[in-house]
Amino acid sequence: MRQTGPYGPAIPPLWGRFYTWAVDNNVPLTARYGIPMDDPSITTPELCRYNAACEVDAHFIAQGEIALRILDGGLYAKLDFIGTPTECGVAW
Repeated sequence: MRQTGPYGPAIPPLWGRFYTWAVDNNVPLTARYGIPMDDPSITTPELCRYNAACEVDAHFIAQGEIALRILDGGLYAKLDFIGTPTECGVAW
């Protein structure tokens, strides 16, 4: 599920919608990923993209505002974050 716009206050409501969708569709949330697609120091904040994501099985069919994407192998940064939304930018 994608949010386009400035990172920050819009991200927690995106996760709220995502969790509601997952519960309503019986999608287990054992592995979740917050994926910022853009660097806000380079990309205009209004164009920044953020994906709320989870792992799904091979038979999953995406519908509505949910898109299916396969993350290719490669090097990725990973951060286990515990904190408030206002602290997230510093961690990122």
